[in-house]
Amino acid sequence: MGENKPLRLTRRDFLFGAAALVGGYAVAPWRRWGRALGLVPPEITGSIVGASHKIGHLLRAGVFPAPTATSRSTIVIVGGGISGLSAGWKLLRSGFKDFIILDLEEQFGGNSRWGQNAVSAYPWGAHYVPFPSADSRAVSELFRELGVEVGRDGRGHPIYDDRYVCFAPAERIYIHGRWQEGLFPRVGASPEDLRQYQSFNAAMAAYRHMRDSEGRRAFAIPMERSSRRKDLLDLDRISMAEFLKRNAWDSSRLRWFVEYCCRDDFGTSLADTSAWAGIHYFASRGEGPGDQVLTWPEGNGWLVRRLTDILKDHLRPSSLAFNVDQNSSGVSVEHLDARTGTATRTQGRAAIVCLPHFVAERTVPVLKQQRSSDLAA
Repeated sequence: MGENKPLRLTRRDFLFGAAALVGGYAVAPWRRWGRALGLVPPEITGSIVGASHKIGHLLRAGVFPAPTATSRSTIVIVGGGISGLSAGWKLLRSGFKDFIILDLEEQFGGNSRWGQNAVSAYPWGAHYVPFPSADSRAVSELFRELGVEVGRDGRGHPIYDDRYVCFAPAERIYIHGRWQEGLFPRVGASPEDLRQYQSFNAAMAAYRHMRDSEGRRAFAIPMERSSRRKDLLDLDRISMAEFLKRNAWDSSRLRWFVEYCCRDDFGTSLADTSAWAGIHYFASRGEGPGDQVLTWPEGNGWLVRRLTDILKDHLRPSSLAFNVDQNSSGVSVEHLDARTGTATRTQGRAAIVCLPHFVAERTVPVLKQQRSSDLAA
């Protein structure tokens, strides 16, 4: 290693270095001075982690080679995130083995993927599971198999392995030079900000405890167990931004808080999140004791690892499904092998599509047609 010498900057050095920076370049000998003066930002190393955009963006162009091979699988699961993996697990545990799971990534898991360094495993995205509700029977079944749920108490409530329970989780934000508990920015909030925040929370609590005439919760997990009452379903026709406006919740702090939650769960703004989805975020949870959640060092990647071990014979990585169509005998799924650039057509009886809607609309022609009809209406 070279000798560490003290940094000395002369007036001539400074003038030359500043001229280089203003001129739009900084040659290597002057980058050191520029950094010392705060004129040159430090270099950022690493890479962007996420979906394989170069492969995924092929769906946007929509140009793929004609399939050169044909295969058969009774069921084809498109998408290897938690939804696709859990669908495969349920099929396998029901005694059904003739299925494959396609995913464009080499590593399965979707937004539950994880990484690991010399210190610990860590999540890239989804990092916890709320305590399952009584409606989440399949989740409880999976957790019993994986040893997360270790028994039941005298009232029939689940008992979880303490290693996986995050007791009394808390979130906080740094604002105006200090930390504050909770995500709503209370520091500097006006009485009107706080009144609207309380009003919003009361409305979400009302939705949380609402039941329809058939006893179903207004907003439930799993989502399909939610009420089908028309006035609730109509919330899907307006945005969360419009919902706030109709209720005269115009506090900038409240809007920031609700938008943060929408971006956290859905990756979308208030204007791009339906009111139904936005309310579901707040009203579908809270049935368990307190706000306890289940988590692991690698977040939900722990579940991915366990599920992929169970499903290893059914996984088809680096496989981009680009056309899922119905035919007289069932379904046809065309998919690209990202490693070889060749395409295969897999014939089956049914397909389970576990993709985000905006991706599914480019993959399943009937969904694209429905989307076009909805926009026209």
